[in-house]
Amino acid sequence: MRLKSLLLSMIILSGMTALPQVNDSLFMKPKAKSHVDAPMRRHVENHGGFRGPTAYASVTNVISEEVTYAYYDMQSPNNLTVINNEELYGGVYLDGYLYAYDIYEGFQWFNKIDPFTGEILWYDGSTYYQKEMTYDYTTATAYGTYNNEFFTVNLATGDVTKIGDFPTEDPIYVLACALDGTLYAISGGRSSALYIVDKQTATLNMVGYTGIDEDYEVLYLQSGGFDYNTGILYWCEYETDTWMYVYDYSCIRTVDLETGHSTEIATTENLSQLCFFIPYDDPNPKENAFNLNGEYVFDDLTGNMSASLSWETGTTNTIQSFNLYRGTSLEEMELINSLPKNVTTYTDGDLEIGTYYYQLKSVYNNGLESVPAKTVDDADFLVVDITDISENQNVAARIYPNPTTDFINIEGIDVKTIEIYNSIGQLVENVENSRTVDVRSYPSGVYMMVINDETKVRFVKE
Repeated sequence: MRLKSLLLSMIILSGMTALPQVNDSLFMKPKAKSHVDAPMRRHVENHGGFRGPTAYASVTNVISEEVTYAYYDMQSPNNLTVINNEELYGGVYLDGYLYAYDIYEGFQWFNKIDPFTGEILWYDGSTYYQKEMTYDYTTATAYGTYNNEFFTVNLATGDVTKIGDFPTEDPIYVLACALDGTLYAISGGRSSALYIVDKQTATLNMVGYTGIDEDYEVLYLQSGGFDYNTGILYWCEYETDTWMYVYDYSCIRTVDLETGHSTEIATTENLSQLCFFIPYDDPNPKENAFNLNGEYVFDDLTGNMSASLSWETGTTNTIQSFNLYRGTSLEEMELINSLPKNVTTYTDGDLEIGTYYYQLKSVYNNGLESVPAKTVDDADFLVVDITDISENQNVAARIYPNPTTDFINIEGIDVKTIEIYNSIGQLVENVENSRTVDVRSYPSGVYMMVINDETKVRFVKE
């Protein structure tokens, strides 16, 4: 039976088929950014990680205006178990977290959420929220859409990069990427259809019409997504009649990927569903660097002390770049460089004597970082000790004073020849059979003294 919705007709007749403005308060509810429903943990334990038909969505009851974030069994979608009252848009579930947008106190936010308790773990302001999102496991890329514009989404920041515009006047309501990387879209309007999306250009290739009654129009915000455990595409559909726009209908449908035809499996009661997802944990190992290794290097000519690092990579289809971290302890690691994914070596120069810790992390196409790359010893971090020059080179000769302003004296070795080079490797002077070198005419800088063609000692002229 079709249900009357005067509220929906008011929305449609006024031209408000979506929520285009951040200050639109029609469906906004006061809410706390840290609201948590603790009993939800019991549900997590009982369902063993939410395998099967348990779905999550941010749900608006168009009649009562009530907004909830809830979960339900796909076979009985009206029996909602409410987690909190968050009104979420877009949304990607990945590795146990939900990344989604919301509008709070008139501002747009991008959030990292515990999907099972509803607790917001991190949030930041966003200038361009997404009404629908999906995730491509083959390239580790999040995609989103807003008013038929097509974007990639950085899950670390919420920032978006526009790819293009969908070439259709009908609104694209659903984005859903299959495990093989095929990206599907479902349009609204009076000619609702299933499309395959070109992820590089936003071009749409129609699979077929969804089979919605031509007397009804698919409209209002809605969502959908795959159950990756079964490969079934679900659509949380909402429609209204095209005669008077006073009768509405909402239901859960499955969509045939070969024909585009949809089949209703359950009726919902005036529910417009956003941010729909069925949790899925990818069993495939993530790409990452490995065999991180390093050693201390002393430059004979410049006296520079550095750590020479190297690592290996396999396939890098999902990797965008590498982030290299360094610290004097694991508690004080800082990012020192971001490197292209085809780079496998790095020299960290101008170091002082001490112990340095290094970690290398992959940055995926979704903007998130990997766990630290394993070292050759299967550790999560690499240690490089920068030692004293004389200790490193086992130099028997002693020179003093160092630094100096006038003379350098040499002890501990029988001197026959001395060659002195500047910091760019140019020969400055040859000295024979003398333990003292006059450097008063030398410009200030770092010099390398080579004694008897074998012993090398650095000194500084001030």
